Amino acid sequence: MKLKIYDEDGFLSIVNTDRYSTFVDEDWTLEQLFAHLVSEMNKLNCVVWQTDRNGGDLWTVEILETPSDESSFREFSHEIEVTDGRLYFVDYNDLTMVAQFEDDTLPVKENADRFIELENGLYQITVRQMFDPDSPERYEMEELVFEIIPKRIFQRGNSRTEQVVWYKDRRP
Repeated sequence: MKLKIYDEDGFLSIVNTDRYSTFVDEDWTLEQLFAHLVSEMNKLNCVVWQTDRNGGDLWTVEILETPSDESSFREFSHEIEVTDGRLYFVDYNDLTMVAQFEDDTLPVKENADRFIELENGLYQITVRQMFDPDSPERYEMEELVFEIIPKRIFQRGNSRTEQVVWYKDRRP
């Protein structure tokens, strides 16, 4: 299964919208938002990563049962719990909108078709970035691919994080 996701801000996430707590503050700061995202990751409600320090692009998200034979530029794994038979792919813009407004929920209507169906339970999600985001050659590539490999697990491991995966602050 392949999805095309345009993200202008350089962050993607996989979210259990059934359990993810959306609201942060009407006037949230970047520090508050990222602390919230890390907290939700550690509760196994989402997986969030920075795709590119320079902003976004059109990403190809390929959901696979096993990794391809190609080498990845980088990869990570994190656990998530499925409680409603689906996980949604959510971009940074949608995360920030629901963080600001108490009544907003995920998935947003325009992106409600960006999901994968999985049996309820625990999963280890492996994200493989198949390109170097800082390489000028990336602009010559036909597709900028993230491989997503969900693997069912039956016991929680030690998935804890201190920050959004691959995050490098772009501010001066």
